[in-house]
Amino acid sequence: PYTDTKSPIINKTTLKFYKNNSTSVLTPNQLSGKIDIQIQVNEQNGSASVSTNNGTYLLGYKVLSADTSTIIYKPANNGDKYKFYRLPSNSYVHRVFVKGVATLSNPTYWITNGNGESVINSSLSVSNNYLDTDNLLAGDYLLQIYSEDTRGNTTSELFPISVIKLPPELNFVKENGSSNISVSWNKYNLSNLKGYRLYLSINSMDNWHIIADENLLGRDSTRFNFDEPNSTYLYLTAVDSLGNESPPSDIYSSNFNHENFYNVLIVDGFDRYTDNGSWTQPQHSFNTTYFNAITNNRSLSISSCSNEAIIEDKINLQDYNLVVWFTGDETIINNSLISKEQLELSKYLEGGGKLFITGDDIGQDLDTQHSNSEFSDTLFYHQYLKSNLMHDGNTLLFEVNGQETSYFENYHTIFGEFYPEDSPDDIEPVNGAEPILNYTYERDGVFRKGGIAYTGTFGDSANIGQLVYFSFAFDTIGDENLRNELMKRILQYFDIVTDVDNENLITPKIFSLSQNYPNPFNPSTIIKYTIPAVDAKFLSANVTLKIYDILGREIITLVNEKKSTGNYEVTFDASIFSSGIYFYQLKFGELTSTKKMMLIK
Repeated sequence: PYTDTKSPIINKTTLKFYKNNSTSVLTPNQLSGKIDIQIQVNEQNGSASVSTNNGTYLLGYKVLSADTSTIIYKPANNGDKYKFYRLPSNSYVHRVFVKGVATLSNPTYWITNGNGESVINSSLSVSNNYLDTDNLLAGDYLLQIYSEDTRGNTTSELFPISVIKLPPELNFVKENGSSNISVSWNKYNLSNLKGYRLYLSINSMDNWHIIADENLLGRDSTRFNFDEPNSTYLYLTAVDSLGNESPPSDIYSSNFNHENFYNVLIVDGFDRYTDNGSWTQPQHSFNTTYFNAITNNRSLSISSCSNEAIIEDKINLQDYNLVVWFTGDETIINNSLISKEQLELSKYLEGGGKLFITGDDIGQDLDTQHSNSEFSDTLFYHQYLKSNLMHDGNTLLFEVNGQETSYFENYHTIFGEFYPEDSPDDIEPVNGAEPILNYTYERDGVFRKGGIAYTGTFGDSANIGQLVYFSFAFDTIGDENLRNELMKRILQYFDIVTDVDNENLITPKIFSLSQNYPNPFNPSTIIKYTIPAVDAKFLSANVTLKIYDILGREIITLVNEKKSTGNYEVTFDASIFSSGIYFYQLKFGELTSTKKMMLIK
């Protein structure tokens, strides 16, 4: 109609916040860094639905104080982002309208793009832009979004928002092989940044003190070296010119062992804390969960890093005998493992590395198709993580039992205690891997799988690598003793001697025959056994290790000789034998032990 008194409609339920140029969703009460804002706005000139057309004439936003008394921030042109008396060029349509969301009947806008309506109308172009919350103090605000039609009818809506300050980002805490610890971090984005404070605690996380402050670590500092051979925990804060301190970074850890140069790297791939994730804080200390579980079993040389340090080639996985990689609650929104990470892990395993990786949505990300999928996802998941996703799990999956005849037999724990895990993956081992942990909930009459292990070659390499993969987050196990026990079994699978093993190496007291690994196997497997200190009547007895088929017929003798007290291992090559079930029996005098194994070709 020629007379139009209807104002545009700002659809309040469509407001969304994203990290700039990404699909990572931010919650209104945790805005940080550079953000994109989208909103749907309809023009109307009557009460019927047909009287709603395909978009508004003027659209803009401002940031107000919580009491609305002050305009804290407004973009160029007094906040007016778009005034459509001239159309931008077609190539910029998705800088204005949200691709895949906006339609003629549901016009949804990026209200943070462009440099103001005057620039857009003069250049007919829309540049990428954002609201930079780093220019705002931490606190509560109101986001005002306003619109106007060509007849001067206006509307405005206020949305409560909160700005938080993110902590600094550590790259790594790395021991350099001579009791020297190197700490690296990314430069903090703050206009009046003065410097940094580095905090340290030794042997526990109860005695924090500053080892370097902003007078030593100035605004351009990104690295610090110091001597500290003991178990060390560190975090970093940023300090502005007024002495205000940022929130603390993640806590990373490091250890140096002069007597054991077995190098371990803990990789923190857990960045998610928004978009409905289970963990809601921008920092965490889950690195120390893995560090403590390892050091409670064995004193090794340990370094820590972020997954970004791997992506940016600041850390080389090949420098480490064991890599522990955790992704926590990362999911398809964040990509649990991007192609660069997959490449580095592939090269590491092909080089004969040992990898323990754990996270609750790795399978959902890599073994399903979604908008963030990458070309290498499925191949990497099947060929290098040796798994197939059966089901994106649910809240029924919260406890696991160890698989019989594996290193994890008789183990039991619950998880999801530090943060809820609502969808741990249900997986099946493929390409030679074996199950090691089973959920207590069934699928088609068998227990769903939560952990697999593999020893063998990867890709086209002839090197023997090893993998342990949990499809839930190890760091959510609440009982420290159960975490320590599970890590002990992981280290034993990797043939890394624990302190308990060390004691047995000195004076073995128990006659034992271990389960072969891998099992099932093709074509070879390793059998370990222990000969204890015994009475004189055993001194003349041979140790025999024999293999029998399912009918009880002896097919080969692997060992038949005298053995002194100690731990041993032997490889059984079954290349000439057929698939099936076999038994192996260890005898030493009157002592006998028999176990079952399976050959699959």
